[in-house]
Amino acid sequence: MISDPVRWDVQVPIRDGSDGKLIKQYVAISPGVDAQVATLMVFTDRRVYPVQLIPDPLHHTFMLSYDYPDTRARENEERLAESRARQAAREAAAAAQRREAIAVRGVATSQGVVPAEDLQFYTITGRANFKPLRVYTDRSKTYIDLPTDYRGDVPTIDDRSGGTDGTINARFNPQRSQIVVDRQLTDFYLRLGSSNVRVQISG
Repeated sequence: MISDPVRWDVQVPIRDGSDGKLIKQYVAISPGVDAQVATLMVFTDRRVYPVQLIPDPLHHTFMLSYDYPDTRARENEERLAESRARQAAREAAAAAQRREAIAVRGVATSQGVVPAEDLQFYTITGRANFKPLRVYTDRSKTYIDLPTDYRGDVPTIDDRSGGTDGTINARFNPQRSQIVVDRQLTDFYLRLGSSNVRVQISG
């Protein structure tokens, strides 16, 4: 709605998408040769915007747009969710590649290289910079492979398997970034400071 529709030309073009849905609606305004100061009221589904129109051939605004902070925040959240989904997909693909490599090469244990199908692997949950790449057992020992680039302290093992006195005999191999426990564990935590991850035998 404009206060002087005679001296100001106002059009509302609508840009449609290929599916017929509305993509963007905008207002095109141009003054006549004898235009005077006028007021334009722009009504949207969110707010009402009063705009003062001043005819000035030397100083004028080519485009004026409105940005809704909550809409921008929602778009940022959607982009962040998409980024996290892509990262999760990359991690899943990397884990699948590691599993395929294990199946081909086998896994080194205290009994030599053992085919992956002869081992039992664990489910690892939680977030920490020492979160193992994999944990597996040959049913006599438990092998915990820490990230190869991890340079922090060795996390402690909190056994929740039950039926034991809680004593854990383990050794750390810095060349392999691997912790070897002298028996099979079924449920335990790796803890360091306030960080921890849970490890449970699969199946």
